[in-house]
Amino acid sequence: MTLPPIYTLHEAAEKLRMKPNALGRLARRQGLCSAHGRDLFFSEQDLTDIWEVMRVAARDNIRPAHVFPSEARLMEKLRKLTAKKPRRRAER
Repeated sequence: MTLPPIYTLHEAAEKLRMKPNALGRLARRQGLCSAHGRDLFFSEQDLTDIWEVMRVAARDNIRPAHVFPSEARLMEKLRKLTAKKPRRRAER
């Protein structure tokens, strides 16, 4: 029985194109590594799981359809904007 490949922190970071410090923090936080003292070791499955954790969630870019105001509504707004407003009297 042969063991699958085991990677050190630096080898795994190079493989995932990450900085070792960032990979170590992420792996410890997610529980996706094996530790022996201060040294971290990674299996192929650990690297695959880390890659999945790093995936960005899809955004909902669906915007509601913009409905333009009707001509009647535009005329009403225009009438309100152009109507003369009564003058306010200064209180004495």
